Amino acid sequence: MLTVYLDSQDFSHFSTKHKDHAKYASLKWELLQLKKDGNVRFVFSDVHVYEVFPKDASATAEGLDRIRTIADFCGSESMPSFTSLIEYEVRSVVSKSTGGEAPVISNNWFPDLGIAGTPMERAPSPPNRKERRAMESQVRKNSSPLAAEFRRNYPFFKDSNVLIRYYGHDVEWCDVVAMIERSIQDITSFATWLACSKDANLNLPEILRGGYVSYVAAVTAIREEVARQVVAIEGAEQRNELAEAIGSGLDKSLVELRASIAHSLMDELGEYDGSVIVDDSMPSFDSLLRYLAELLRRSSQLSTPRKPIGSDFADALHVSYLPRVDIFRTDAAAANALAHIYPARKNDVVADVFKLPDIIRTRVGAESR
Repeated sequence: MLTVYLDSQDFSHFSTKHKDHAKYASLKWELLQLKKDGNVRFVFSDVHVYEVFPKDASATAEGLDRIRTIADFCGSESMPSFTSLIEYEVRSVVSKSTGGEAPVISNNWFPDLGIAGTPMERAPSPPNRKERRAMESQVRKNSSPLAAEFRRNYPFFKDSNVLIRYYGHDVEWCDVVAMIERSIQDITSFATWLACSKDANLNLPEILRGGYVSYVAAVTAIREEVARQVVAIEGAEQRNELAEAIGSGLDKSLVELRASIAHSLMDELGEYDGSVIVDDSMPSFDSLLRYLAELLRRSSQLSTPRKPIGSDFADALHVSYLPRVDIFRTDAAAANALAHIYPARKNDVVADVFKLPDIIRTRVGAESR
């Protein structure tokens, strides 16, 4: 079965509330039929959710419809969160170097909650018979005050009675954590609660916005510096020298970044003496850096330098999932860059969503022969 990673714009276009929905309706039906027939599975990442989530109250209906569209295509089949994916690859390399235990990768779109090692307090011993009967009665009648409070505050929880059973020593904290993670995995329920909750202190769109601003500012500064130097050029020879110097500088910076970025991102590597160089042993991390380097190269060229845009940052995060899927949907500009970086995977990167059904059928047919 093929694994397909759609573009965030696809989920917007396939949404029933999008102004061009009619144009995409038959394509949506065709792709979902391919899924129903068992030819393909669609997966989503946390980057999709951050991008399609409503940005403010006025956009709630449209945003939640985009979330439901993700669920229509993917169900609960998600890739690991971007941070979990990068941490997994770095830890895998370190564990091989040190002989330590290999890490386990999560397929939950939401980053690690960090609650596995901090269980809620409960009585040191199980309740007596009378207390247990009262607790079981409350659970059966769905009248537990504690469960009622959780349902009121966190209606996306799938089985808040697990928490009651935890206090009754019938299940352990890991079961509570698993219940919470399963609940968040249902993005429709979780996103609806998050969008409508006045108390939830979690702004999903803002998670990417800071990266947008920093990325555009950094690349724009380099682009403008190149433009200033180009103005001072008097002949072709100087132009060639400048182009060569810029290329060498970018190559050197990328090498230095590959050797330092893992330590910069993960505090726990402070106690690790070995080097952690990002290369193809970390395929997702490597893809991210390759893509960003290509965009920087295009924005630094002397003739018609590319203007950076905020969505480049999100595109780079999406690209980190390319090594882990069979077919990767993106826009024409990103597809062009990826064809330059990964010529062997040119046919796996789809710039025209309307060509996707035929590409899937061709691939499925080739694999079945």
